[in-house]
Amino acid sequence: MVLKMASEVRRPRRTGRGLVGIVAVSVAGFGALTAWPASSFAATGTTSASVTGGSLSVGSVGTMSALTPAIGSSSTGALPSAQWADDTGTGSGWNGTVAISPLTFTGTWVAGSNNGSTSTSLTSTAAGSYTGTADGVSYTLKVTTATTGGVTAFSYTSTAAADPSGTGSATNGTPTAVGNEGLAITFDSSGTYKVGDTYTVLAGTQSASALTVDTATAPAVSSSNTTSPGPGYVNNGSTIPAGSAVGTVNSAGAVRVLSAALGQGASGTGYYTAAPGVSITADNNSWAKTYSGTLVYSIVTGP
Repeated sequence: MVLKMASEVRRPRRTGRGLVGIVAVSVAGFGALTAWPASSFAATGTTSASVTGGSLSVGSVGTMSALTPAIGSSSTGALPSAQWADDTGTGSGWNGTVAISPLTFTGTWVAGSNNGSTSTSLTSTAAGSYTGTADGVSYTLKVTTATTGGVTAFSYTSTAAADPSGTGSATNGTPTAVGNEGLAITFDSSGTYKVGDTYTVLAGTQSASALTVDTATAPAVSSSNTTSPGPGYVNNGSTIPAGSAVGTVNSAGAVRVLSAALGQGASGTGYYTAAPGVSITADNNSWAKTYSGTLVYSIVTGP
């Protein structure tokens, strides 16, 4: 099995730092129609500069090297790197979190046999996007009424306990749902399908607890534009529950993976590049395919 994840980022709005220049002012006096005096008079004043804080932000997300566990076994690596920044000037500290969507695989429709002959081909073999929670699932579809007037009727069976069987009627040329777990089939608009034509697709979702934090496999945090110590990786061994890829620390779905200490000049003031380490354990009934998901990084105030 191979795991890859696309990424997406929530970026808070940043404000800049404002500076006011310091101006020295002097005034010289002189007598009318006379030579410059040997000495002059000076007047001095004061001015001030006001520095405003910026914001916390996370961005510059990189790509992820594939994790390749064997079926029923584990593999370790790191999530995509990102730049975590603290421009607030408050010394409040911060936490970096990650949330991950379910890791799923959806195959393509493969034509099977129809009484010893190959079933009518499909120009588009796309099968939608599997939304079920079971892994190692297969769906088999059979045409039950030959195409008439651009409509093809079918039945299906599957190994998914939540969606074992059903029927449908497809308008050729239009994606038509197969079952209730996100799969679909598109019969060719000009195609004529025969009774007994069969098609099979494989699908699955890894366990919601397949991913855990593994700080030992994370690369060292690097820094720029700062002299303060960097944040540290935290929560080694914690599960990163698959679910909606949203959330902040203390809300469902997001797990703290970086932490910067409280206090002005303490760790976390500046810009840091980090890639949280993870371990994935593949289900025993996984397909030997690529499972994909989406992750969201967040940065929030707090020690």
